Amino acid sequence: QRAGQKDDALAQWQAAVQKFPSSAAAHRGLANAYYDAGDHDNALPEYLKTIGLNADDLEAHNNAGLIYMRRNNLTEAVVHFRAALKIAPSYVYALNNLGVALEKQGNAESALKYYQKALEARPDYAPAQKNIERLQKQTGATG
Repeated sequence: QRAGQKDDALAQWQAAVQKFPSSAAAHRGLANAYYDAGDHDNALPEYLKTIGLNADDLEAHNNAGLIYMRRNNLTEAVVHFRAALKIAPSYVYALNNLGVALEKQGNAESALKYYQKALEARPDYAPAQKNIERLQKQTGATG
């Protein structure tokens, strides 16, 4: 998968899920292979299976949240980003993604707080910095 052989990776992960259907890692691997291929319709159920097998799977929660956000199901996106943050409170990706989802819900003040938390967790995280700058320009806020 890392070598860019997406079709081979997908086939290998499908075989792994067939052989180890109760393995959260196998389902996450398959979900990631679908996700990397842009097949979010097949990735999401695999992330949800992963979470069903391992409720503390950080990556599965974050990526499920991203898919829900792309589908404009912001309520479910927020649920998954918050679940990721319960597992790892300073997980920069979930902090920033939660900010984006909250901003899309019209909650700019909370969004800004999560963008700032993302920068506290990783001061060089450019997406959070860009989100802060954009949001401050839109609202005229500072901080």
